[in-house]
Amino acid sequence: MKKIDLEKILFNATEEQNCDITDVEGEIPDFIDGTYLLNGPAKFKTFDLRYNNWLDGDGMVRAMRLKNGKAKFQSRYVNTKKMQKEQEAGKPVYRTFGTNFDASILRRGVTMDSVTNVSVYPFADRLLAFGEQSLPYALNPETLETIEEFNFNGTFIDINPFSAHAKLDPHSGSLCNFGIKYMTNKAKLCYYEFLPDLTLKVKGEGFLPNNNVIHDFALSEKYASFYISPHSLNVRKFVPEKQTLLDSMSWSPEVESQLILFNRENGEMLAPIPLKRKGYSLHIVNSFSREEELIIDLLETTQPYYDEYQPLPVLFPNIKKCSSVRLIVNPTKGELVDVVEIPQNIHFDFPTVRSEDNGIDYQHFWAIGMETEPEGETKFYDRLLRFSWDNSSLEDIYIADENEILGGEPSFIKNSESPEDSLVISQIWNMQTEKSAYVLFKAYDLKSGPIARLNLPKMDPLAFHSCFVSNEMGS
Repeated sequence: MKKIDLEKILFNATEEQNCDITDVEGEIPDFIDGTYLLNGPAKFKTFDLRYNNWLDGDGMVRAMRLKNGKAKFQSRYVNTKKMQKEQEAGKPVYRTFGTNFDASILRRGVTMDSVTNVSVYPFADRLLAFGEQSLPYALNPETLETIEEFNFNGTFIDINPFSAHAKLDPHSGSLCNFGIKYMTNKAKLCYYEFLPDLTLKVKGEGFLPNNNVIHDFALSEKYASFYISPHSLNVRKFVPEKQTLLDSMSWSPEVESQLILFNRENGEMLAPIPLKRKGYSLHIVNSFSREEELIIDLLETTQPYYDEYQPLPVLFPNIKKCSSVRLIVNPTKGELVDVVEIPQNIHFDFPTVRSEDNGIDYQHFWAIGMETEPEGETKFYDRLLRFSWDNSSLEDIYIADENEILGGEPSFIKNSESPEDSLVISQIWNMQTEKSAYVLFKAYDLKSGPIARLNLPKMDPLAFHSCFVSNEMGS
């Protein structure tokens, strides 16, 4: 069992960087022409206040630009309104996901002021950096400079909920997302689709069974799908009682999960589909149609694990095992047809597929994972995984060296001329040398280890979600 100490990478890796990568072990293949984009929490201390939860840190966007066998790295904080106001005040101002303090406030008294630390995607000639249940921030794609809080040409006001897990439809170019409007005793789920010219193409809404908490959703050609677990938000605790968002959430393990679908053509919310199973899903893998059936692939655990993100620097002390789950439903009949499960004795998360596989039938997905034992000790992601739905198994695994951990969602890099030689890129940190790097793996032979290691001059904070933007795609 690795001895994990995250104090330095969480609280000392706070500097922005802008540099050519000159320390490369191995070779960067010439076919790579694009940018690996990541977002994640980077600053866990505001003046004298240390944050308590991994989700509390102010967001930093990273760009590893690869071309002609060379690499350039850039990282920059998202200059949010929260960060600006706290710098002006010279003290912490806003309550965060897991940290509260005397005199902390909410935006307009009802919602958190976003730290914008979850994901980043290119859309409409800009980068959009996303935080949880808040508007994204537009960034300059070349400099990563923050331009503005982005309201989609006035479609939203500044307290409109907007998920951190927007989806880009690879076929239409639309940006698809959702938000949840919480009220005291009920919540409304809102679904949106925007064209690249920022026209609102589709809007749908409907009430949830409870004040359910949803982090991610699935997108297929015809449907937007939401896994509804019995994880709920108590608005009274969060707003008038001034508790943290984490402390305002509750879990009802005796309640079965449901699936809610939106018709992407007209925005109609269909009747919930009972799943006849109890569980929790933070992240979705993919979704697609097969004749009359809809398939939704997701990662499922027995309970939520936001509480495993604290108290910093302790992470994942009692994290639970995870399964890959394929739900097969008939949307027309509103019923569950079958369930395929790939159980594992480890925890894994941050799944990714080839960009061209989004919304269609596919075979492989990649993720990062960790052991779940021993209980009570700090753990972190230290293995890169490849799963296959063809034989419903974990087919390939790379386990990092004793002193190394992985960070951030891996991304697939396609080799158009030789698809079998495509790559996966991931973030890595050496706890002993305190060196951060980005590593390239053969996508279909992870176990052989990295083919190239791009070492950074300074520590790079552990990221959350990522995407790879190929210059071949013109985006």
